[in-house]
Amino acid sequence: MIEKIVEISQDNVKLYTENEQLVIKKEENEIYKVPLIEMGVLLISTPYASISTALISKITKNKGLIVTTDRNYMPVGLFLPYELNYIQYERFQYQINSSLPLKKQLWKQIVTAKIKTQGLLLKKYKNNDYGLLNISEKVLSGDSSNLEAYSSKIYWKELFGENFRRDRKLPGINSILNYGYTILRAMVARSICASGLNPTLGIFHRNKYNSFSLADDLMEPFRFVVDELTYKHMIESGIQIFLAKDLKRKIIEGVINKKFEINKKIFSLNETLFKVSASLVNVYSGNEKKLFLPDFYEKDRDSNKK
Repeated sequence: MIEKIVEISQDNVKLYTENEQLVIKKEENEIYKVPLIEMGVLLISTPYASISTALISKITKNKGLIVTTDRNYMPVGLFLPYELNYIQYERFQYQINSSLPLKKQLWKQIVTAKIKTQGLLLKKYKNNDYGLLNISEKVLSGDSSNLEAYSSKIYWKELFGENFRRDRKLPGINSILNYGYTILRAMVARSICASGLNPTLGIFHRNKYNSFSLADDLMEPFRFVVDELTYKHMIESGIQIFLAKDLKRKIIEGVINKKFEINKKIFSLNETLFKVSASLVNVYSGNEKKLFLPDFYEKDRDSNKK
């Protein structure tokens, strides 16, 4: 099945359904149509759009997501299908009853993978991992020594420059990262729900105001996908960059088209996220000991050896 992400960024558009299709209309002109069965995520990044309740119902009935963002392209709302898996109750119980040691081991794996991807990205573009690959092998249970934060300080400075500061409220590079992470977060949230898990019950992230803590956990090792797209655009366009419409399209396409090699087969990012979420179910149920995460940058490492 095709999993499309459709972004609504134009003001004063109407969204409705007709003949089992999403229809986008501005004034009297239809500007886009897409079959509802192909919808993965509807991303609304303008405050000036109207959407019919019939469309909301049909998108969610087809197991799609509807995401709204603020002016900094951070999620402020996520409309999920009410029931995506017939054994949700059982899997919710797995999450609720999971032990603290298990959660700490899972977080160790996630942080290890995140730091590893940061190191491999630096090595790819800077010819130096700045010690991050070594650090990734020293992460303790629950990341008790907080190597994630330590590595991030090195990573951001070396990737985007000495003066760069990761701040979601700042424009330029930060706004591009925000936008890409919004798309990634929505894709992760969808894979979690499709696996019958509750996105509110996180592994490490816990906040009574965050309904998607588990999505924030599982997206960590995949943030590099957005980081790389942002860096490549920075190199092409210079430091002074802004989130124009054309760049939004490139970010969306780059995230959707990202591929991973798993057991000598090629999978999209969306397919890979579904595998990760399914693996988490197996860990919670005791059928697996480790969370499945792909061999990040396998092809890039092979190409660098030539």
